[in-house]
Parts: sequence; C-alpha cells; structure tokens
Amino acid sequence: MFDGRIVVSLFLLTCGCAAPPDSQPARAVDDSPTTLVLLTRGGCPNTATMRANLEGALRSLAWPSNYEVVDLDTLPEGDARRGYPTPTLLFGRRDVFDLPEPEPPFPKPT
Repeated sequence: MFDGRIVVSLFLLTCGCAAPPDSQPARAVDDSPTTLVLLTRGGCPNTATMRANLEGALRSLAWPSNYEVVDLDTLPEGDARRGYPTPTLLFGRRDVFDLPEPEPPFPKPT
C-alpha cells in the first residue's frame, strides 16, 4: 500500500525555495484513496522544489509518478482545497501532514 507519509518525509529533507512553476488549470481530481494531489497557485515559490523532490522520492521508491497538480485559483470559491496553504500534498484528499480539511471562510493567499 502507498503511504504518503513516507513520500513527504523523503522530499522534506531537501525542500527549499525555487522559482514558481508555470500555472496549470485545475483538473478533475480522482478521489480514490491512492491519489496524490499537489495543490499550488501561481507565484508559490516552493512548488517547483516540492514537485522535484516528490518526483525524486517516487522514483527512488519505484512508485508511479502519476499525481495531479491543481491550481487553487482555478477552483470554485466553495471548494475546501482553496483553504490549504501552498504547496500542499494530499493523499486521497487528505493532507499528508494530517491537517484538517479547511472550512470557510478561507484565508486569503499571501
């Protein structure tokens, strides 16, 4: 079974700042319990590094690297994922650090 906490532990050891990635539109997210979703938004300085470290961790564990990337700014106002800080990694719609799902009103991005 895929354990998202292992992935997070591996890439957090080398996480740092980098230039922001190109913004990507939101896609339909698979709610299965084995889906990895990287939440970001335009201008997030840590997303490129998080993506690189996540992909490296998945490769080193020989796990598939098919994860979703969702730009929070493209989600509807009421979508709970808009309340997470960026970047955030969800595993089966649950934050890998076990943060509770945000409830409205959501904080403004900084």
